Amino acid sequence: EGSDTVTKNMIKFRPGEALVHKKSLVNADLLFEENKKSSSCYMTPFGDIMLDVSTTSVDITEADDVITLDVDYDLEANYEPLASCRIRVKVCPRESAPVHLRI
Repeated sequence: EGSDTVTKNMIKFRPGEALVHKKSLVNADLLFEENKKSSSCYMTPFGDIMLDVSTTSVDITEADDVITLDVDYDLEANYEPLASCRIRVKVCPRESAPVHLRI
């Protein structure tokens, strides 16, 4: 917030597992393994935050031109419950993406 710095996220996934690698002013590797809890250090310019991710499900759906990744998880920060969350990522060819999402 308040910075023009670009944040790059790389997402790798396979059945039952997803990894989000975040690199910029904030750096983190978040591992989502179905029915498991993982810990990560969320490094910010203001200090580090310990994150625990308890993943409920990692679902991958493949259709003709779209791959959809859905991850449901509970998030704890510094050992305190924070939120129940969902990530949804849709991967499609650039030509079929809505115009406002094309890079």
